[in-house]
Amino acid sequence: MGAFGAINFHENKAEKLNLAPEIFAEMYRVEDVKGDAAIAAVNDLHGKIIDIKAAEVITYRNFAEDARIWISQAYTVSDAVYLCELMDRKIKASIGKSPFSYPESFKQQGIKIYKTYGMGKVHYYYQSKDKVFWLELPPEQHQELLAKALEIWK
Repeated sequence: MGAFGAINFHENKAEKLNLAPEIFAEMYRVEDVKGDAAIAAVNDLHGKIIDIKAAEVITYRNFAEDARIWISQAYTVSDAVYLCELMDRKIKASIGKSPFSYPESFKQQGIKIYKTYGMGKVHYYYQSKDKVFWLELPPEQHQELLAKALEIWK
């Protein structure tokens, strides 16, 4: 036993979500980032550490379009509500300094959903249970894709 033999050190590994079906609305899954790499991607996207339990970033593509689904799992439902509302406030506060339009909100299937435009996509974000979802969808089919997404990720 060395000098540090009495120290009990465990690497904190992120839980791995597994929420990505192979096919989403006639698009095929081409990338599925999970675990620590997905949490790092969420943190990189936000430019700061987001305190989440798990994450998954899924990319779908077909010959004409692509979509990306970001899923963050909070430690509690109230944490997920807070994270989604904080994201909405931050997007609204950064209008003119970010690529996103002012979000609008509506209810669909009993879920409050926010919608914004930017970077050639229609973006939806919402909270359901202990998860926050961000959908980057092609503009041509965004409403149909949102409906299909809610069948899978809710």
